[in-house]
Amino acid sequence: MKNCNYYSLQEDQRFSNIVVEFNQMDARESKRESLKKVIFDRTQILIYELPIRNLFLNEDEAAEIYLCLRDDVERIVDSYRYIGKTYNSYITSICKFKARSLDKRNKAGMNIEDSYKSDLLYELEARDSIQFFEREPFYGTNRPEIYTMDMKALVEFISSSSDCNDFTLDLAPREIRLAKSLEKRISRKHMMIYLMYLPQMENPYFIDSISRVMNLDPMVFSYFYALKFELCTKINEKWQKKQNTAARHFKTLLKLRGQIAYEADSEKIRNLNNIYTKVYNYYILSLEKSKRLKRGLNQNEIAEHLGIRRSSVFYAIKQTKSILTDALAEIDCT
Repeated sequence: MKNCNYYSLQEDQRFSNIVVEFNQMDARESKRESLKKVIFDRTQILIYELPIRNLFLNEDEAAEIYLCLRDDVERIVDSYRYIGKTYNSYITSICKFKARSLDKRNKAGMNIEDSYKSDLLYELEARDSIQFFEREPFYGTNRPEIYTMDMKALVEFISSSSDCNDFTLDLAPREIRLAKSLEKRISRKHMMIYLMYLPQMENPYFIDSISRVMNLDPMVFSYFYALKFELCTKINEKWQKKQNTAARHFKTLLKLRGQIAYEADSEKIRNLNNIYTKVYNYYILSLEKSKRLKRGLNQNEIAEHLGIRRSSVFYAIKQTKSILTDALAEIDCT
C-alpha cells in the first residue's frame, strides 16, 4: 500500500507536530496554504482508512463515516491544537464516536440528515462542550515559552503558576473541593507527579477538567501530555506491536468464521472450530497484554525525569490519592 507509512509511530508523531505547527501559524504566512492542502488531503485519507485499520469496519461502513465527516475536515484539523494525543489516535477517536452515532441511527431508523446533526466529538451541545476550544490564550504578551520546556521545567512551572488574568473559571460543584486542595504549590506538584504516573488514557474532557481545577490554560496541559507521550515512546512502540498482533489475529478470526459458515464437511468444521478457539485465545491474550502496556511512567522513570528521589515520587502519589479520595467522599455525601 502506497501510504502504509502513515501508520508508523514515527510518521504519526512527525505529522502530529506538523498539524500543531500549522494551527499556530499566522493566516498570512505563505507556507500555511501549501501545508493546508497536505494536511487536509492526509486527513481525508485517514478518515476513510483508520476505521478499516483500527476499528475493523468494512469498506461500506468506513465510506459512510467518510461521507459524514469529509465536509468537517477544517474543524477537525483546527481542534487538534488542544489534543494531547497523536493525530492518528485523534482521528480514530472521532471516527469511533461517529461510528457509534451511525450505529444508533441505523437501529433507530434515523435518516442520514438527522444523524449528521447529532453531536460530534468536536461539536457538542453547550452543556457538554469542551469549553477550551473557544478560549483565547490567557497570558497575552507575558505568555511563557512553555514549548521550550522539558518535563522538569514544565512541572515546576505548573506547580508554581495559576491563571494570570481576570478569566473566570466556572467550576462545577464536584471540582471546587479538589481545586481548593490544589492551591498550595506542593499539592500541585504532587498532582503533576500523579498525572505522570497514571495510564495514558487522557482525553479532551479530562484535559479541560484538570485545567479548570488547576486554574491554567488547557494548552499547558496539552503540551504536558505531548511531553509525557514522548517520554513513553518505548512503551507506545511495544503497545503498537501488540495492537498489530491483535489486529492480525482478528482478521484471521474473520476468515475462519467465513470458512466455517460455508463448509459442509462436519469433520472440517470441527477442525476449523478448534483452530478458531486457539486463535481467539491468542487474540484476547494480545489485547490483555496491550492494555497492560498502556501505562504511564513508573516511579523510577518519574524520579529520573524530575531529578528527585523515588521515595518522593511514592509520597506524592500517596498524598494525591488521599486528596482525591477526600474530594470523592464529599461528593458521595452531597
